[in-house]
Amino acid sequence: MIMQKTLGKENLSHLYLDVFNTSPCPTLLLNPDLPNFTIAAANTAYLKLFNLEKEKVINKDILDFFCNKVYSTDNSALIPSITNAFQTKEADTIDLQPYYFTTEKSSIEPFPLYWQIVHKPILSTEGEVLYIVHSIMDYTEKFLYEKRLEEAELKSRFHFEINPYPMIIWDFKTLNIVDVNEKAIECYGYTRDEFLKINIKNLRPVEDLPLIIEATQDLEHYGERHHRIWRHLKKNGEIMYMEVSAHITTMNGRLVSINHNQDVTERLNSEKVLKDSEARYSTLFNNANDAIFLAEKETGIITDANDLACILTGWKKEELIGKHQTFLHPAEDLILYKEKFQAFVSDNPINNVECDVLHKDGHRIPVLINGNSVVIGDKKYAAAYFHDLSSQKEAEKLIEDTTSLLQKAEEIANTGSVEFDMNSGERVWSRGFRKIFGYEPEEEYSYLQDNLERIIPEDRPILF
Repeated sequence: MIMQKTLGKENLSHLYLDVFNTSPCPTLLLNPDLPNFTIAAANTAYLKLFNLEKEKVINKDILDFFCNKVYSTDNSALIPSITNAFQTKEADTIDLQPYYFTTEKSSIEPFPLYWQIVHKPILSTEGEVLYIVHSIMDYTEKFLYEKRLEEAELKSRFHFEINPYPMIIWDFKTLNIVDVNEKAIECYGYTRDEFLKINIKNLRPVEDLPLIIEATQDLEHYGERHHRIWRHLKKNGEIMYMEVSAHITTMNGRLVSINHNQDVTERLNSEKVLKDSEARYSTLFNNANDAIFLAEKETGIITDANDLACILTGWKKEELIGKHQTFLHPAEDLILYKEKFQAFVSDNPINNVECDVLHKDGHRIPVLINGNSVVIGDKKYAAAYFHDLSSQKEAEKLIEDTTSLLQKAEEIANTGSVEFDMNSGERVWSRGFRKIFGYEPEEEYSYLQDNLERIIPEDRPILF
């Protein structure tokens, strides 16, 4: 049995004792007295760790002392580790594990300390074990940092894998792809192994490669320059439009670009269709042969008008928009026009309504309105086409006046006339003609059946 030794300069040098006492690592010197190993000395860091006076520690059994101060899932490894260091005369380490300060095993602090405990023998010149150095290596901060880092990496990986948008990570120096998520595999058509054998140049049209090279030359402004819509290629050669957000980071010792891609091909196509549709609408709207007004169904407020609407009314478009639709008509007829407007936006809309529009200078303009209700977005509107009847009304008035003069002339001369349309074969008999043949002005009759016998037979071929 090894006898206990007195700790002193005959056993250890003053230099070693000075290093022992000032070391920041909590350390004990254990007497190699099998089987319990008692405490021969404790340095300042150890006493501070357990908040104890030296007298409370010296000559205590290490197992009883240690187990009364801390609890771990494997305190039973303590004595075997010390014994192994004593017997083999080599250092023995208890693997990193959590320890909790406690006076009773049932009272556990919520925050563990992650320690690695090392037992190292101190040998005499003859190779005899003088002491066992019991050191506590505190890796709590390192362990918690690595744990947080691991959790962050797991979260990042989780975000990367389940991200609903294609994500590609590529080496900033070589442009080789180093990782992709499932959405990228689905979107581009490459397998993961195929992706890892190509670089980002394979994902771009040849004519766009200079843009890629240019974007990777300025590291400081790379993210800003790369954030735009790029043309990308699927494996089958199909072009996609990708809105790309990218940033530079270090991964496994190399500089990489993490690209978050959003396929906006459908959106751009929809925008193009919309623009084309709007262009067609604008062309038809502004180049129509009639004045067009658009008004909200619920309010009757005018929301748009074409150029001919402005010419018809004498008002500028900005003067018309925002006005109530009754603004277009004479004040004395407003009730009538309100009813007509409601008829236009009803489930059974009316068409071909003749009415008057009031010009900016105050004169009336006869128009024929054709309209219907339309839905734009989630709103219902009345779209009305105003056909200017001014010329037609003037022509009708001229015809009416001419016909009246002709009738008066026939009455005076006791004559009649027949108008014959050479294209349609239609005949129109004047009042004088009807009177000569003894018919009433509005009486229906057939020229061929009723009047053929009244013409001398030998003259009939002349007329028919």
